[in-house]
Amino acid sequence: MNIDIRMRLRDNTIKIIVGAIALSLVIFSMFSSLMDANTKNLLAKNTVITTNSTTSSITNTHQQNDELTLLREEIQSLRKQLNHSSASGGINSDEMTDVAFDDGNKSENNIMYGHVHIAKTGGTSLNGILANRFERVCGNKGYSYDAYNSNEKAKKVFNKTGVFMIISAEGENYNRDKVRDNIMKEIGYEDCDYVSREFPTSSFWIDNFAHDKFHGIQMELHVPCRDPIDHLLSQCNMRSQNLDCSSSKDVYFRAVQKCFVKMNRYENNLQESFDSIKCYDFREQFTTYIDYMGERLQERRFISEPYIKRETNEPRNKTNECLLQRPDLMNITRKFLLKFDYYKFCDSCIGSKNDITSR
Repeated sequence: MNIDIRMRLRDNTIKIIVGAIALSLVIFSMFSSLMDANTKNLLAKNTVITTNSTTSSITNTHQQNDELTLLREEIQSLRKQLNHSSASGGINSDEMTDVAFDDGNKSENNIMYGHVHIAKTGGTSLNGILANRFERVCGNKGYSYDAYNSNEKAKKVFNKTGVFMIISAEGENYNRDKVRDNIMKEIGYEDCDYVSREFPTSSFWIDNFAHDKFHGIQMELHVPCRDPIDHLLSQCNMRSQNLDCSSSKDVYFRAVQKCFVKMNRYENNLQESFDSIKCYDFREQFTTYIDYMGERLQERRFISEPYIKRETNEPRNKTNECLLQRPDLMNITRKFLLKFDYYKFCDSCIGSKNDITSR
């Protein structure tokens, strides 16, 4: 009896243990299946996240590139607008040294300046002084790139003789301070901010710069204005002509016109071809006018000082100029001169909003 009970107890115990093991296996199997499902879902989610992240990164990269391009364009536009701000207390474009696009050029990229060199208005000295002080000045009376050494040579000659002599002459009457037309044309004007030019007519300006035809850049023309009587007598001196104030009217005015030196360098057709034509008073060209250009041109690193003037003719002997002793004839002569384009332009421009030296 006791033996049977023990046998049953043993069998039941074995069954319980086997059942517990089976149950454990079932639970483990279910847990494993659940874990596999969660892992797959997690991996799928991570894949989606990674894909979205990559797509987002690519999108952000494109956006950043677009923003950099816009930033470059804004900087270029800003530099063009800041050129003249130094005069009004703002930031000057040549102070923007942290901007990679800054080349130190104070002149606006979308504008050039043209000096209409009227004979006997001090243009030779003006061209030379500007070339000696500022970069990218291009003129038939001097270029910036060799102005330093040219003036150093002139200083040596002046110190020895007291006068300016032709140096390194290229044929008769040509040197580094008087550049041939064909040489200027060969060089071109692409590296110029300021062009000073003697030419028989206004066609040079129209053919090369009218209506922004020069690489789409605006040309602002500057015309020197000198008192008509004073200017006439200076031309007569250059021509070695003496006016006879006692001659008949016809003879006198023919003599006046014989004194003219290439008076067609300014012609009214320039008004039709250029949006901006300004004038300046001959008497203030070495002060107010140079200050005006100094706000717009880049100063040279090295400047040869003092500048030695280049004379083109003998000084006037005013005691021999009878016109200065005849106020009545001066008035008649002045009215006669105002019939010509150049004098007419200056008469209307000096004192107007387009007069650089009246500011």
